[in-house]
Amino acid sequence: MVDVLDHRSLIEERLSVYLMNDKEGMRRSMLQILLERGECTTKELHELLTEAGFEKTYRGICAILGSMNSKLGLLTITTRSRSRIYQMKPECRDVVRYVMENYQSSGSEFD
Repeated sequence: MVDVLDHRSLIEERLSVYLMNDKEGMRRSMLQILLERGECTTKELHELLTEAGFEKTYRGICAILGSMNSKLGLLTITTRSRSRIYQMKPECRDVVRYVMENYQSSGSEFD
């Protein structure tokens, strides 16, 4: 059984690597939006990122969200009238904030 500190360390490590590979700053921006808004649909996220100057298709945003969920386990997904609603898991919010505050990424409007 993995204790809370080991789980937190694992998330920190995976998230740091995930953000290191974020050349455009889009992943960081997506995480920041999810932290700030609490919940977001794929459509809303796509619109916000497009407004911020990121060029990614709707399907591309879906792929990144799926990757965040499967590789990092940070998100919960609910469905409301054919829309997927993404939220940061409450137990992950603090560790995501910590990693984002201590990791500098270029290209993010949400810094």
